Amino acid sequence: MSSYPMGPGQYTTADGARATSNVEKPGMLGGFPLAAWPRRTAATVIDVLVTIWLPNELPAHIGGLVMVVLVVFNSVFMQSRTCQSFGKVIMGIYLVWPSRVGDDGMYPAYPSMLRCLLRIPAHLLDLIFFIGFLRPLWDPYRRTFADSTAKTVVFAQPLNFFQMPMNARSSL
Repeated sequence: MSSYPMGPGQYTTADGARATSNVEKPGMLGGFPLAAWPRRTAATVIDVLVTIWLPNELPAHIGGLVMVVLVVFNSVFMQSRTCQSFGKVIMGIYLVWPSRVGDDGMYPAYPSMLRCLLRIPAHLLDLIFFIGFLRPLWDPYRRTFADSTAKTVVFAQPLNFFQMPMNARSSL
């Protein structure tokens, strides 16, 4: 065994050998790819267009209510039940709460409704000079400020990875 300290993402195996975990690789979490910034941006644009364009065709007093209902349904209900909003479905990306990440892998869970609800006002932080929306370009886990606040990540992974039981919900 070497005497120098472990670096980020390194651990010792049962036989004493040093190994490196996928946890610390940029663009990866638990060995699975995180969603790239262009796909996340496209999903956000689709979500905004759906929630603004559809109610715009209605009278003002009804359109505002429909817009609020669409935002809550798309951003809270759909994401807490399927890990996807309308835009994420089209772009093939998934919002997940990594309940535990360790050397033996990542254990994903559906984000709770409260966690998804927290993301809505947290996106106001993202709007400040658009820094939050650009943050996935340099953050190792490709998170916006809303992701960091809600402790969620967005994966570019096929749905079969997320065939978790519906009771695998986050505690928040």
